[in-house]
Amino acid sequence: MSLPDPIRLVPDEASEFVHQNFRTTIRGSAVVIACVACVYAVALWWLGDAQWWHHALIALLAAALQPCFGPRAAYPAFLAALLLLIGTCTLSIAHLALRYGPSALFHALLLAYTPVLVTSGRLPLWAKGLLVGGACLLTLWLDAASTARWAQLSAAAPLDLPTAGTLRQLRSMNLLALGMAPAVLVYHFFTLVRRQHHAMAGLALRDPMTQLFNRRHVQATGEALVAQLLHRPQGGPFSVVLLDVDHFKAVNDSWGHEIGDQALRRVAELVSRTARTSDVVARWGGEEFLLLLADTDEGQALLLAERVRCAIAQDPLEVQGQRVALTVTIGVAQSLRAGSFAEVIRHADAALYEGKRQGRNRVVAASGVGVEVRPADLAGA
Repeated sequence: MSLPDPIRLVPDEASEFVHQNFRTTIRGSAVVIACVACVYAVALWWLGDAQWWHHALIALLAAALQPCFGPRAAYPAFLAALLLLIGTCTLSIAHLALRYGPSALFHALLLAYTPVLVTSGRLPLWAKGLLVGGACLLTLWLDAASTARWAQLSAAAPLDLPTAGTLRQLRSMNLLALGMAPAVLVYHFFTLVRRQHHAMAGLALRDPMTQLFNRRHVQATGEALVAQLLHRPQGGPFSVVLLDVDHFKAVNDSWGHEIGDQALRRVAELVSRTARTSDVVARWGGEEFLLLLADTDEGQALLLAERVRCAIAQDPLEVQGQRVALTVTIGVAQSLRAGSFAEVIRHADAALYEGKRQGRNRVVAASGVGVEVRPADLAGA
């Protein structure tokens, strides 16, 4: 029996959220592209085939399309600048470099990057000045070194220079390259939407404090495992290990909620470290944690639960030079003892409260049998 993919367990709310948030961006980007195309036609008629306004227009278009790469607030300044450079490169390579030569690309990069660099608060003013000045000098040097040679090669007849025919073909493909640039941006945009969907799905499945899976994910995974058992009765059972931190309210009252949160994070860390890589470790709610063990019967689950209990009891929390002892009471239930995942949880919960009634800091099975573990069993579990 295998655990299902967590992303596939997320309902359609995440996809709908992505659609609602990016629909405006798609429409806005389409309007910007249409406006820039109109401005391009007017500028070509009014200003002629001048190089400077081509650079400015491409830089403006790249900056306007920046939301396609995701919300700016979600990125550090340097990453937002890098994505802006990527957008500028995509457009500039398709148009400027083929029309005016390699130096035109750096003109557009400089125009696009300078506002982001100047407004960024991560660099001191002198560093910003050096970077902008160095970029200007590099652009001027490339302009002087390559523009004349590019014009000479472009103007040469095919019989005069073997590569001139290739250059003319490249220039004739300018319109095709411009048509491909939006397609590249759209593909990149939807790739990022997909990544955004996975990121939000991951956030929807995690507890923000402990970074463990949350109750919603465990319920979906457990129901999927029950469905697998119904369709494949020959498959192995799964078990649920439900644990509760003993006297957690006393820890909060004595040390404060901040220390209580540290205690929960410590328990989460120890449980994750002790669990197997195939186990699902989750925060069930409050000071309760849950392990979902696929292909595990009650006996194996009892051994693992006892290892978890010992690991927590042997690693107290250090607070202001004092040790805060942490113990847990654990209930274990196996899927074959119930017909649904909710019933398995109820059996594990009943075993947990039976352990509390017996004095806490112990492991109790839903069958009513307390765990009896030898050191050799713990070593081999």
